[in-house]
Amino acid sequence: MPASVSQEPESRSTKRLFVLHGRVKLTILVLILVLVIPSALNYFASGSATSTRDYAPEASILAPNVSALPISYNESKIQTVSRACDQNSDAEVEQAVDPSLGYVYESWMGCNGIGFARSTDGGLRFDPSVSIPQSGGPANSWDPAIAVSPKGIVFVSFMRSWGGYYFPIVEASFDHGLSFPQVSFLIPPSHKNWGYRDFIAVAANGRSSIFVPKAEAVLSNRAI
Repeated sequence: MPASVSQEPESRSTKRLFVLHGRVKLTILVLILVLVIPSALNYFASGSATSTRDYAPEASILAPNVSALPISYNESKIQTVSRACDQNSDAEVEQAVDPSLGYVYESWMGCNGIGFARSTDGGLRFDPSVSIPQSGGPANSWDPAIAVSPKGIVFVSFMRSWGGYYFPIVEASFDHGLSFPQVSFLIPPSHKNWGYRDFIAVAANGRSSIFVPKAEAVLSNRAI
């Protein structure tokens, strides 16, 4: 009998603990049903989770008293505007525009070297692609840049590796991209020095400059 008397309080305490746990679980379940599920259903029903048509951000994100307008756009089909000069892959297209004539010039890595094409109708159509002189052959060429001077001179530059040197080449066209008779090799004093990439710009006075970030220096600065 003493053993049975001592076990009774423990049994009642265990039952109370189970009842308490059950009430806590029931309370949590009720909160989920009342608060979380309706909000989630509202969220998905409104399309907020998967909407791809309305790109207008919330006005409160921008600034107070600012209304956001939805952004719309149209996607056109891809069209071939210039005949390819080879079947190799092309990359890194650079573009320059002559506003006085409406000509558009583009240069890129391709055409077995550095490719070039021009448009005389504002970019609607382009002449057949050609390879820039001195960019092909066994040596490697990369990272073209292009600019147009106020006089309409087209400058194309690119990086080249040759004989252990990494250096930019700058070519100039005086007939609006039909030919590039002037070629300048900007060879550094040490091997593999200017090997990153080049940027070219033309000032209002017709002076062209080429900049190679790795060298951190202007390599060419001449008036044409």
